[in-house]
Amino acid sequence: MGEADHVINWGGGLHHAKKSEASGFCYVNDCVLGILELLKHHQRVLYIDIDIHHGDGVEEAFYTSNRVMTASFHKFGEYFPGTGDYRDIGYGKGENFSVNFPLRDGMDDESYRTVFRPVMARSMAKFQPGAVVLQCGADSLTGDRLGCFNLSLKGHGDCVNYMKSFGVPMLVLGGGGYTMRNVARCWAYETSILTGVEIPNELPYNDYFEYYGCVGGRQGKRCACVGGRKARCLVCVGCSQLGFQAAINGLVFICLPLARLLAPAPPAPAAPTTTCTSRPPTWRT
Repeated sequence: MGEADHVINWGGGLHHAKKSEASGFCYVNDCVLGILELLKHHQRVLYIDIDIHHGDGVEEAFYTSNRVMTASFHKFGEYFPGTGDYRDIGYGKGENFSVNFPLRDGMDDESYRTVFRPVMARSMAKFQPGAVVLQCGADSLTGDRLGCFNLSLKGHGDCVNYMKSFGVPMLVLGGGGYTMRNVARCWAYETSILTGVEIPNELPYNDYFEYYGCVGGRQGKRCACVGGRKARCLVCVGCSQLGFQAAINGLVFICLPLARLLAPAPPAPAAPTTTCTSRPPTWRT
């Protein structure tokens, strides 16, 4: 990606927009446009989506391509946009290059890690991308106004840190997130992970201290107590049992796709060739 190993655009990640229509608060799909630019310089690009909503716009754009693999970990079942079944695996040349991991309410850090790491390890080994695009929607955090997962900042950031460990150039994008305090905390923390700068947990005093400071929990711990939910420390893992039973139910729900994704792959080249699809034209304004 030029002079940088990691590029961050927290204002991006508008993964629902389609070629000819707006959808889900998204009117321009910067994820797709960014991938098209990366394909001019890399043979293969891996797109990963940890927003609580399925990245339908990106999947649709590359559903028949074997140069882009899309992997989405999302809430499924009577939930917007209603797509992302584990049986949706791509079509034609793109078959098996779409990975969907439907999840249920209450996914916590340990459950999410159990799913995310093995799936992405196998995807990186088999697909061998030249670049990674990571959409970091913060609506998968606990306490989100529209979300129903139970991820802490540590759990969410662990996905970023794990993908960084592969040493592949990475474009990191924002996305959803509807509890503003938590979104700011999340992306500040993940910026520190990507830049390798450790930041203190305590917020320095400023004019907005009461807005971003502790709410309903112990001082010094960035807590979230939104919409009547039980306070949950977003930095310290395991200080709440909110959604524990739902997480267990979610693990039962995901056993089938996890078994399929981690099953021994049939004999095949480790990565596709680059002659199957044409090179995207230069974008002109």
